[in-house]
Amino acid sequence: IGALIPVRDYEKLVSSSSNLGEPDDDGVSTITVNGQPQGFVTDFRRGALVCPQGQRENLIRVKEMMGRRRQGLANALDDDEIELSTSSPVWLYLDVQEGSKLVGPMVFMGLEKMKADLQKMQESGQGPPLPMDPAGIVGFYGGIIKMVLSGTERLMVGLSPASDMCSATVCMKAVPGTDMAEIVGSPVEGDFGNMLGYLEDDSMMNLSGKIDHKSLKAGYMKLIDFMGHLTKEGLPEADLAVMRELTAEMVNALGDSLAISFGLDEESTSPLSIKYVIKVKNKEAFGKALEQELQLMQEEGPLSRLYDGFGMEMDVKVEPGAATYKGVEIDAAEVTFKMGEEDSPMGQMLRNMFGDKLPYCWAFVDDYCVYAIGADADKTVRRLIDQVMAGGPKKVGAEMKAALAAIPDSAEADAVGTFNYVRMLNMVSSMMVMPGAEPMPQVSVPTESNVAFAARTTVDGKLMVQLALPKKHLLEIKSAFEKIIPVIEKQQKEIQRQQRQQQ
Repeated sequence: IGALIPVRDYEKLVSSSSNLGEPDDDGVSTITVNGQPQGFVTDFRRGALVCPQGQRENLIRVKEMMGRRRQGLANALDDDEIELSTSSPVWLYLDVQEGSKLVGPMVFMGLEKMKADLQKMQESGQGPPLPMDPAGIVGFYGGIIKMVLSGTERLMVGLSPASDMCSATVCMKAVPGTDMAEIVGSPVEGDFGNMLGYLEDDSMMNLSGKIDHKSLKAGYMKLIDFMGHLTKEGLPEADLAVMRELTAEMVNALGDSLAISFGLDEESTSPLSIKYVIKVKNKEAFGKALEQELQLMQEEGPLSRLYDGFGMEMDVKVEPGAATYKGVEIDAAEVTFKMGEEDSPMGQMLRNMFGDKLPYCWAFVDDYCVYAIGADADKTVRRLIDQVMAGGPKKVGAEMKAALAAIPDSAEADAVGTFNYVRMLNMVSSMMVMPGAEPMPQVSVPTESNVAFAARTTVDGKLMVQLALPKKHLLEIKSAFEKIIPVIEKQQKEIQRQQRQQQ
């Protein structure tokens, strides 16, 4: 490991520094700190080539190798990547195929150690009982990591800090013919139309995307494969086959775009609030697939067995044709979750998240499926029906407008959206339960800004994600932690006080 540092006058640098010794016959000087050798340095073109102690021979070899090579990294990059490297004040490059030879074994050794530790804790009774098999947990994450490492050719990050905004671009090049290349997919034609107008201000996350059917299907299929091994018994292949078939039917019935808003209704008995507006090209097939998906969650269904493996009980009631609004039939469902005893920390957390039950409502209007989850699902679906019947939203919300302005050419991307870290912290704090403590007081931190993001794929198998983080949002995150951390510390002190009393 070394560094090439640009210098104006290398000879003057060496002669004027008491920490650099005289160059030896190979032109290498010893770097000393407080009289102790700490590394080596030598000149290379217009820079100082530096390495740590014990790497002197490597330093000489690297200098010779760099001097011989006629082709630099720029010859391996395409025009987009060179533009990113030259326009970003900070640019990072990782050859994943080479780097994984070093990092991969360490990661997988760490996962195996984690599995052994979890199994040991379970056998000794020292930790809480885990509904999932440690081997399944490790297999799930290990499978994803292996797919990413083997399927990624190179990774680049460009950072551009400014006084009011830090912009970042992450560029990932997939290895052709791999699962990652299938999931990354290819560019999607068309535009967002009026989909961006359906996105809600004040949401925790907003996303609108153009649909690449092939890559979406590939991603879901791999996820189903990994999920099948999460639980102790694992899901039978027949169950996985049903899930794959249903997922394929849903993806095939999709149109060319969708919009999703994910939020939190702090005043509601079921705080979670999600809405979808989805273009569909086959309403009958998509509607049938939606209903079948919920049926998979019913008792003895594959998804129910999966949740059972996590120690979670689920009950689903589906009501087709629950209501009619302006001639449009609205279907509905209710899902209840239970994990452990009613007053267990996990049970309380699920109740804080979903309430006593989680309502679903959906309907089909023209070429759209409108779908809502949460206490106001019926009201939300009716509002969406009105919007679609009126020809869709006429304008984009203020938060989404600001996000589009923060990222150049984001309207031409494959997906765009916003993420609000402060609202996520508000949501987590409202649902958090600490064993042995009183319910946490509601912490609600105001926020007026978001992280903006835009993602696009290229014809040669690259995924590029652009991010814009306003300084204002960083300050809001700081304020959120300043309010939330004292509340958590107070809860922890109360738990410790109760434990001392019991002792």
